[in-house]
Amino acid sequence: MPVGSTVEFTPVSQTKTGRIVATVSARDNNNRNYNVNLRMVAEGRSIVFQRYLNNCSNISQSLLSAEANARKKRLGVWQR
Repeated sequence: MPVGSTVEFTPVSQTKTGRIVATVSARDNNNRNYNVNLRMVAEGRSIVFQRYLNNCSNISQSLLSAEANARKKRLGVWQR
């Protein structure tokens, strides 16, 4: 994501400690929206916390599949 990109946060849940769980979207170089959460998981830069997927039903399967693929390819946090 280029520096200075505009992002949009959509809160979906809150943790026991008060942290906000949100989906994050941005625009790519072609001005198309994409889900930052999904991209980060697919690149192995973040992991899926399944306890918060209930409120992300529209992309929960995509997130789980992206994580499994990143783990299989040993990307990012899955390198070891």
